[in-house]
Amino acid sequence: MVTEISALGDDDLQLLQDRDGDARDDNVTTWLPRDLQPLHYRVAIQPVLQEGNFTAPGELEFTFRARAATDRVVINVRDLAVDEASVAVEEEGPSGTWRSVGVLRHEYNASMETYAAVLQAALRPGRATKYRLKMKYVGGVRDDLKGLYALTYPGENNAKRYMALTQLHPTNARTMFPCLDEPQHKARFTLAVARRPEHTVVANMPLRASEPRADGWVWDHFHTSVPMSTYLIALAVFDFKFLQLTGERVTQHDRVPVADAVTRDVSVAFRNASRDSSRDVTTRVWARPGLLHRGEYAARIGPRVLRFFSDMFNISFPLPKQDLVAAPKLMFSAMENWGLITFREDSLLVDEANTGSRHLVATTVAHELAHQWFGNLVTMTWWNDVWLNEGFATFMSQLGVSHVEPGWRSEGVFVLENMQGVMQDDALPSSHAVSREVYRVGDIDNIFDAISYKKGSSLVRMMSAFLGADAFQRGLNAYLRRHAYANAAQDDLWAALTEAARTARRPGGARLPPGQSVKSIMDSWTLRTGFPVVDVVRDYCRGTANVTQRRFLVATASSVTTATSTTTATTGSPSAQDADAEDCCWGVPLWLKTPRNLFRPSKPTETLQWLQTRGAEVAGLPGSAQWVLANGARAGFYRVNYDAANWRLLTEGLDDLSDLERAGLVDDALALADAGLLAYEVPLGLLQRLPRTEPSLAWVAALSWLAKISHLLHGTHGANGAQGSSSAFSRWARGVAADLLRVSSSAAVRASTDPVDHAFVTRVRRWACGLGVPECLGQHAPHAPAARLVFNETDICEGSTRTPEEWSSLLTKVSKEDSNLYLKLAECIQSSSAARRMMEMTFMEDENDQMVSDLLVRLSANPHSYDTLMQFLTENLTPLLDRHGNGLSYDFVKSTAPFVKNDDHQNKMKKIFLKSNLNDLSHRAEQGAHNIWWIENQAEHVLKAVQVFVQ
Repeated sequence: MVTEISALGDDDLQLLQDRDGDARDDNVTTWLPRDLQPLHYRVAIQPVLQEGNFTAPGELEFTFRARAATDRVVINVRDLAVDEASVAVEEEGPSGTWRSVGVLRHEYNASMETYAAVLQAALRPGRATKYRLKMKYVGGVRDDLKGLYALTYPGENNAKRYMALTQLHPTNARTMFPCLDEPQHKARFTLAVARRPEHTVVANMPLRASEPRADGWVWDHFHTSVPMSTYLIALAVFDFKFLQLTGERVTQHDRVPVADAVTRDVSVAFRNASRDSSRDVTTRVWARPGLLHRGEYAARIGPRVLRFFSDMFNISFPLPKQDLVAAPKLMFSAMENWGLITFREDSLLVDEANTGSRHLVATTVAHELAHQWFGNLVTMTWWNDVWLNEGFATFMSQLGVSHVEPGWRSEGVFVLENMQGVMQDDALPSSHAVSREVYRVGDIDNIFDAISYKKGSSLVRMMSAFLGADAFQRGLNAYLRRHAYANAAQDDLWAALTEAARTARRPGGARLPPGQSVKSIMDSWTLRTGFPVVDVVRDYCRGTANVTQRRFLVATASSVTTATSTTTATTGSPSAQDADAEDCCWGVPLWLKTPRNLFRPSKPTETLQWLQTRGAEVAGLPGSAQWVLANGARAGFYRVNYDAANWRLLTEGLDDLSDLERAGLVDDALALADAGLLAYEVPLGLLQRLPRTEPSLAWVAALSWLAKISHLLHGTHGANGAQGSSSAFSRWARGVAADLLRVSSSAAVRASTDPVDHAFVTRVRRWACGLGVPECLGQHAPHAPAARLVFNETDICEGSTRTPEEWSSLLTKVSKEDSNLYLKLAECIQSSSAARRMMEMTFMEDENDQMVSDLLVRLSANPHSYDTLMQFLTENLTPLLDRHGNGLSYDFVKSTAPFVKNDDHQNKMKKIFLKSNLNDLSHRAEQGAHNIWWIENQAEHVLKAVQVFVQ
């Protein structure tokens, strides 16, 4: 059914917003008084894109009700000049007429970013009376990628073109129009935007009418929106064209048609959930001239992902269109604005020369479309629960990608990209809980980190596993329906999932422990910092195991005891791992597997046991000839350590495990050894047994750890003063890398779009070139490439014995336009002067923020360029921040912190913190402290362990 959105009246909106209950809302951290109930915004805005006059005059009509008797109308305003003479507050009379409520004075609070109209009489609370605030104001078209901002791009004949775009998340709507700029204040919006005739305007809703005026401006009027938070409002002004899937063909178009009936009745959309209606949604991909053809892949998969989520959640997408816009510059990789999603160009437009490009586009598109339900339809009540938006969108994106690309190993990539990386962050003492308090506007940006996205999504995956697919999906559907067009906190999610679990349609009922709820289990994961390591110490005579849990922490002090022999540290915990009372305990879902199928997949209740105390005994295990594997599928967000005998059994039985199980085992073993909880003989023994014949998740998991070890050992001395702590390790590593490099060089692997294959190729080549593997560096022809004009990724790094002059000469022949080749060169460059020139060309001259970020990653991972990079960035931080914004500081810290290995590096990192006000990233200093500890304490043990394999 398709009707005007106005079918949802103001009383219906009030009911939607009141469903969550005032009692709980009173506990919400907020900066605005709760005196007003927003209903509708009517905003007219005129972005002026003209040199010397980037302004945006606007006009607001804000309709609301009073929750309490108050003589003040307080709204958010930042960087807006309010025309006080135009301000009027009016009350609706019984016949629909409006009468004035006199304004006594105007008050501003810069620190709270508010404007207040102080009235002559108090407003009357209740549903019987409506009020409206009317005003004119002038804002700016900004240049900082926030609010309503301007960009330039090359148009036809390379002419300079201007465009305007919005980035209102998280608190920038107040810079475009006065509003209640907090997520729980949902309302409907009606936009009118002025443009020049050569431009097109797109917004959240379809175009209703275009009105040319005598002054040469055209006013585009858009249909009224569904109830939504202010940070999701969006508009774009440009001369882009778009692609649209029509039948099986993708066609190009210049202008969007005017729409009459614009959307299905909101109440029908979420109560009846007609799945067929989601097939009527128009999806368009917009891009600047010269790049639009690269949007065909997104134009094809976008509608399929949207329908997939509509079917999965049994809730139709409520808008009639979904625009996907590729922006030349964007603060984030993408932004989920309802009906108008914005992307960085590389996140929406496929680069066919890069085999990983399709996976990036598919994942980003699926992530943002998942937000249309998790974040847009149901929005977190307050920013402390932002993981409800980002964690769910990240998890759901994997399901969406699997739907459109069933041949990809999407689940394995999800584990590697999300769980593996964030566990290293979450193991630092200064990590934070998934749900944490937010007190200042400046704190909001800091919570959009790996903990919210990656740990949040990993916890969602864990819930899905222990609840079972049926209960999990029914719980999510209930949660979305119950809070549609309103707000929710994590307790609302727990309640819906608990109800579904207790009515699970399968033998044995719910997978929750007796008497427990999802809240009692999951609060221990979202409100507590960190995660546990589960120690499984078997008694082979009795067929039992003593299973214990403690917080997993990396070591940062030399006093920490390490495991230096072939035995493990499961019975004698290092001091850094000793959990305080408040760190215990997590509700750990413990999956166990044995080779004799003691717990059969056909009876999933037998595969899962619960550990909610410090320790428990598990009985019924096999004898000393058979291994036991815990958390094999990596569903649980914890690491597992075993007694020495079981590690030996698992190593010998590696062929019996799946690729994902091997990846989890290898990742755990290397992480435990890195933390001083396991001797390096164990993970190196596992790697010796891993096949080197094809790309695998296990090798992708291992390569990130091996690259870190190689980097830390590069140019260092062992703790005993022995020269070249990389000597024995490098000989072993080069042999492994050479074998893997041959696998990565096959035509089939290099042409594959499977993300595991791409990650394998990328990590192998980066590691092998850093090690100086002859097959990578082509030592047989050391000087030939310097004179060539055309290169490819195979021969760009040939010549490990090049002089600095030859590296510099080569750099002049490689164009930044060929980004893959340019970044490949960064991975293997061995001249500090040439590396510095790359930094100058890219960091100081390039406008492409994505290229800047990508180059940071490559130069950080290259041990030959790392010191030069650290020096360059600390010397040039101020102009770099002026050019690229404070986001560069985050990229710098994220890229370089894993490779800090001395006090000089630490001091440079501290300078970055001080200059860029990145206090919330200071936990990265702990990562550097751990690296220094590792070099002092573990380097010798790696060398000793690897000796067995190089003799």
